[in-house]
Amino acid sequence: MKPSVFMELELTWVKIVMLLAFVAVGLVYTSLSFTGSFVLEQGSVSPGFAKCLASKAVVYGHRQSAETSAQLRPFGQSAKDLDYIDCSPVSQAYGDCLNNGITTYPTWVVSGERHEGQQSLERLAELTGCRLQG
Repeated sequence: MKPSVFMELELTWVKIVMLLAFVAVGLVYTSLSFTGSFVLEQGSVSPGFAKCLASKAVVYGHRQSAETSAQLRPFGQSAKDLDYIDCSPVSQAYGDCLNNGITTYPTWVVSGERHEGQQSLERLAELTGCRLQG
């Protein structure tokens, strides 16, 4: 027995609703992933290095920037010790970032000089005089 036109339409609507539900769940999951701080895990950088950097440099980043995440990843839990300013539009510092012309993430400011993009740990040590192992 061939399904009626109404049954075919009903099946089509069920498929559309299910597809929209999957998309909605995916969007909610993605937005929750980006609304918090960076996930901090065990890093390869010593806490002393991060604290020294915090006293000599500011890092501007964007919570949805893959480059910022990659820059902070080696710091692990010590990333919380950095002088980090979030420049995402929902942050309180967003206006300051715009006023200071920060448009590339991450941007490190050391002694008033900007260093745009990811910097190697060795380069950060060189710029700041901080000991990478201390």
